[in-house]
Amino acid sequence: MPTKDNFFRTPDGAHIFYEVNGEGTPVVLLHGVFLSSKVFYKNVPELAKSFKVITADYRGFGYSSKCLQGHSVDQYATDIYNLLQHLNIGKFVLCGWSLSVTIVLRYIEMFGQDDLLGVVLLDGSCSPFSTEPWNAHVLSGYNMEGLADKFRKLMDDPAGSARRNAEGWFKDKDGNLEEIAVFTREGLKAPVWSTYAIYYDYMMTETSQVLASLQVPVMIMTPASNKLRAEHESSLAPKGQMRLFDAAHAFFCELPDEFNQAFSDFLHAVEQG
Repeated sequence: MPTKDNFFRTPDGAHIFYEVNGEGTPVVLLHGVFLSSKVFYKNVPELAKSFKVITADYRGFGYSSKCLQGHSVDQYATDIYNLLQHLNIGKFVLCGWSLSVTIVLRYIEMFGQDDLLGVVLLDGSCSPFSTEPWNAHVLSGYNMEGLADKFRKLMDDPAGSARRNAEGWFKDKDGNLEEIAVFTREGLKAPVWSTYAIYYDYMMTETSQVLASLQVPVMIMTPASNKLRAEHESSLAPKGQMRLFDAAHAFFCELPDEFNQAFSDFLHAVEQG
């Protein structure tokens, strides 16, 4: 259970839960919508053997404040910036999963690249509405009815929706029952209104232009089913590269050994310049 030492108070009064594990080059892992930093429970212990791993719950999620205000991409990015200032973190690697791909890129657009050593983007779209063939996002082609249906189910049956979301993020559902249970439980910690608010702001935020401006190494990691998007996004970044996994959206949890090794290899390469 968290203690008072696991919380940072933002200037507007939100309490952000965070954890710091390990020593070495700092790496920040940011979770996706519906969930919390707990999703990285199969990654942090291994990565912390070689790196300083910083995780946090966005406001409205996990153990952080269930406040009414501030559920926007810019505010979430600002909360992470303020947290890193509070922790006196110098240069670091920034990693985001799913919706956090947009938050990571918007963070960079807002606060610059001077402190960045590298960027890792885990299966998220910087152009969710794009009609291009590489975009497999649920919002592709301005699919607002699909989005509305998703949120109707979330409001009508939060527990069932959390379970269905979790099951959809794993390719081998029968082999990941424990993992699905963890993701379902974390999904139930977030109020529907905070999830709806941040998702709405996310889908209106275009960040592909940030990828093209990055001067640090960028690793795109994604399921093999999203190869076209990974190829597109890695080509936008001047120092972009990609890695595919034979798993679904939560590939870092479904294939933790493979992911941890690939992630560590990238971080070591960044350290060596």
